[in-house]
Amino acid sequence: MKTSVILALVITALLLIVVSAVSGIAGFMAWALALNGFMGQETAVNVSLVTYIVLALLTALVLTIAAVLSVRYLSNTRSWNPAGATALSVVVFSILITAGHIVCVIISAVVANALRN
Repeated sequence: MKTSVILALVITALLLIVVSAVSGIAGFMAWALALNGFMGQETAVNVSLVTYIVLALLTALVLTIAAVLSVRYLSNTRSWNPAGATALSVVVFSILITAGHIVCVIISAVVANALRN
């Protein structure tokens, strides 16, 4: 594998880790706002928090790996320029990670609502 492709893979992974962290923090704030009315229901809130954290981490991990694999596929198999493959993958998978974190907030709110006393 060429050095430029390896550099593109590393850059893609690092950029998506940063995007995942920022999106995860924003998602956590949205989760806290979504569970504003659950005062005194510690079990529902705790299970919902664990649900959000696990789903957000899985979303970030799976989509970051998919982005790296897509850069590798586009660079090696389709003979794309590694910079172009990185740019496309970062944009597309950043949008998918953000949408995934929004879905994680919704799922964790549904879990909290299901466990409400």
